Parts: sequence; C-alpha cells; structure tokens
Amino acid sequence: MPTDMLIEITNRCNHSCMFCAHRVTRVRESWSYAEIEKNLLRRILKEGYEMGLRRVGLYTIGEMFLCNDVLYHIQNAKEIGYTYIYSDTNGALATKERLASVIESGLDSLKFSINAGKRHTYKIIHGSDDFDKVIENLRACHELKLKLNPKFKIMVSFIATKQTEDEVELLKEIVSPYVDQIVVRPVRAFFQQYDDNFTHMSTETFGGSTKRAKIPCAMVLNRVHVTSEGYLSACCIDFKRDLLLADLKTMSLSDAWLSENAVNFRKRHLEKQVEGTMCFGCSVGKYIPYDPLEI
Repeated sequence: MPTDMLIEITNRCNHSCMFCAHRVTRVRESWSYAEIEKNLLRRILKEGYEMGLRRVGLYTIGEMFLCNDVLYHIQNAKEIGYTYIYSDTNGALATKERLASVIESGLDSLKFSINAGKRHTYKIIHGSDDFDKVIENLRACHELKLKLNPKFKIMVSFIATKQTEDEVELLKEIVSPYVDQIVVRPVRAFFQQYDDNFTHMSTETFGGSTKRAKIPCAMVLNRVHVTSEGYLSACCIDFKRDLLLADLKTMSLSDAWLSENAVNFRKRHLEKQVEGTMCFGCSVGKYIPYDPLEI
C-alpha cells in the first residue's frame, strides 16, 4: 500500500519556470484551470486515512496560495488525523498573513521553491521578478515559526539548471538562517517528454546536468497522486493527464488503488515494461511518441 499522498488542490500557478511543463500545457486549448471540489477531497482524505496513510502533501503542479480553500483542506486533514501535512510554494504570494493562517490551521511543513541565487537569474528561470519578495516572505515565515510553532519545518528547494549551477552556494548563504533544510537537485527533463517542439531546452537549460527518471519509479509504486479534477494519476507531474488510472468521483480511493488499471501499471513498472507510455520518455530524457492511459 502507498505511504504518501499528493493532492493537486489547484492546477493554477503564477510563475512560468522554464524547466516546468506548466508553461507549455497551460497555453493549449484543452487546458482548463481547476480547484479540487471540497467535499470530494474530504472524502478522499478520509479514505486515504482508512488505508493507513498518515502523510499528505497539498500540492503537485499548482501554487497552493492560489487555492481558495487551502485552509479548509489543511484543517480537514488535521481533523481526520494526518500526522504530517506539507505543501510547496514559490513564495511570491506567501505573505505574512497567509503564512500565519496556514501554520495556525495545522500545516507541518512548507517548502519554498527558489531556483536561483540572484535576482536577474531568478527572473529568467521563474519568469517573474519576485526574488526579493520571496526572500522577504521566507524571513517572515521563519519569524512566524518561532512565534507560532517552533516544530514547523521550513525547507528550500533549488532545481539547478545550466544557468544556475554556480549559484547554489550563494542561495544557501542567503536562506540558511531561515530554513531547516535546503534540497538541491539537478534539473530533470520535466517537459521534454511532452512535445518534440521543446527538445531545444535540452541544450539551452538542461546542459549536461539532466537527471533521468529510473524505472521502476518509486512515485508510481508507493505514492497516491490526486489531480484537481478528482482523478487518480500515476505521477505528480502528469500535466496533460496522460497517466490517469481511475476516476475518484466514481470509486473509492482504495478501490482505485487496487483496480486492474492501477495494478497492471505498477506491474509494468516493476517489470520495466513502460515503452509506449509517457514514463519511457521521462526515463530517457526526450520526447518519444506515446499513447495516454485510458480509464
């Protein structure tokens, strides 16, 4: 059974990070903005808890502070009994008032995604000139941690691209006084597998640092992913909904996890037979035509 659950409470984002497929998929005609329905998510949270899940992340491809019901979702998860509730933000909308409200509602951990160490480079990577604002919001989060909940965990993640590899230590120097953990990862080809028109990014952004996914993929095997429309997906970066396993609006989370579609797909990963799916392109770091999963 899974150990963790990630829920896309909204698919909206206020940034356009150059390594993220959100900037590609959201301009397509088929793209639509969505927030997960409140009662549906409450039911899913209850069913996940009954399955033995105790950790839940309230994010995948969207910005948590763009979700109108984020406080409701945190409070529900805490009331149901989840012992660790975490989320992720780019930090631009994380004002002191909003940060105080999520901490007081029961959030246990917040990760700031800051992918450059200089304002100029940050603007290139994130598509927004918010570096100074984000650092100030991070400082405010640290102050609130000391005041409201000393056990609250603050993290910073840095996805290192070709342009920013030499800024890792600079960012660490800036944020270290305010965080409990800094996670640095080499960029993965997050959207090369989606469309052949974007493979030029492999040289402009990824350079030689691209990290490819391993098969079998751990997130497929031991983590639940719920989209903002209420689907069970195999992947937290299923931007185009090509790895859907079940519709949680019509079946319970437990039934969906143990459904024929889900079991067979996990078996394909264990047997390393993922050719023809989006996962194969992710594993080799380039676009290879594939067929979406059908539910």
